[in-house]
Amino acid sequence: MWVFKQSRYAAEYEELQLAVRLVDWLVATEGCQNFRPQQAQRLLNSEGLWQTLRTRLMRAWRGIWGEDAVDRVAKALLQRLADPTALDVADGATISRPVDCVGLQTYLALCEGIHGDGSPARSPLHESLQ
Repeated sequence: MWVFKQSRYAAEYEELQLAVRLVDWLVATEGCQNFRPQQAQRLLNSEGLWQTLRTRLMRAWRGIWGEDAVDRVAKALLQRLADPTALDVADGATISRPVDCVGLQTYLALCEGIHGDGSPARSPLHESLQ
């Protein structure tokens, strides 16, 4: 049992690291505007846009993290960015995976914080999460 918990913890920790690195890389290469809620939703809804982004993600990250992890984490990040206030409900309790939260918080810190893009956060996304 202890080994299972330890390996699960290690896998979750790796996904958290990947989420932070992906957001940092996406913002550095694409900019903040491309991952605002409407644009993130557009990426999720368009197979062509998703495949273009996925190709770039795989070229940069597959060798380090593996294809499955990059796909899983990138889609989770885009879903959370597309609808940052949506949370999953399980057994009547509202939950969110840590990878979703850390990805969103990294995005907010890089793009909407006073230390992120050099301007005060003014977007409705930031205000809804305060």
